[in-house]
Amino acid sequence: PDSRVGAWSDAWTRALEHPLLGHGPYYSAKHGIKFWYWPHCLYLYVLNACGFIGLGAFLWLMGTFWRITRPLVDHFRDGSYVEAYLFLARVQLVFFLVDQIKIEYWRNPIYQFQIWLMFGLWTSGYLVAQRLRDESRRTRTVRTVAAPAIAA
Repeated sequence: PDSRVGAWSDAWTRALEHPLLGHGPYYSAKHGIKFWYWPHCLYLYVLNACGFIGLGAFLWLMGTFWRITRPLVDHFRDGSYVEAYLFLARVQLVFFLVDQIKIEYWRNPIYQFQIWLMFGLWTSGYLVAQRLRDESRRTRTVRTVAAPAIAA
């Protein structure tokens, strides 16, 4: 948006001062006689604070969440609750990734914890769904192997 052009261009300029490791977690608005506006974009903020290495790590984490929240069922009535939740987790992830373009969760000292709780819930949902899938495979394998022996 037009209201962010100055802040985003300043954030990009500031990020390029220390491109690899960034300026660190403290964001000071004043730098000598220059006033740095808050970027209001998570990706620019991470680039400022952690550099390209930190932004790469964060994007890797988001890519991992994208991979693990792949829906395992076609609709909500199919499969277990956890497998259906992964569809909703993917929706939450998309909303989160888009929303962070206009505001970053690190700015609010309370909102940060809710986001990491959501990250943990996505991971837990994936791990439980994976365990259920593995148990289902084992059960099918045992039935397939045991069925011919019983029939004979």
